[in-house]
Amino acid sequence: MASRVRLIGGDRVRVAEWMGGLDRAALWAEPVTMAGPVELLTLLREQSVSARAHRHGLAIAVPGLDQLLEG
Repeated sequence: MASRVRLIGGDRVRVAEWMGGLDRAALWAEPVTMAGPVELLTLLREQSVSARAHRHGLAIAVPGLDQLLEG
């Protein structure tokens, strides 16, 4: 089941009742903004990838990392 639900239109009370309360998922029912990036901030999960480099190169070789960084 989704952890966040975006309601566009409709009755937020009826949707919350249908979902069985708000204990399992967050219900976002505010009016939609015209700025897409602002709207998506609350719905997207942040994901990051990092690679450490030592003075003498990477501590552990990561297959395909060079091609990923070049392209």
